[in-house]
Amino acid sequence: IVAGDFNRWNPRRERLLQRWAEQEQLSEAAPTPDHRTRVFGYPLDAVFYRGLELDDVQSMRSQASDHGPLQASFRVK
Repeated sequence: IVAGDFNRWNPRRERLLQRWAEQEQLSEAAPTPDHRTRVFGYPLDAVFYRGLELDDVQSMRSQASDHGPLQASFRVK
């Protein structure tokens, strides 16, 4: 599991992140509804994983930070 602020706020950064995730065989846990902080339409924060089954992922709004928390739960395959 790799999670954090990846600052993917333009097409070049998004491509680099996606290429890295593919090389590492990672899947992204995308929340619905998606309340992640966005810049120019790109979500800054992400949770990537492999070798697990995603049970749930949530993005929450926060008044305490410019980034809301992400919460994910997984199961071992």
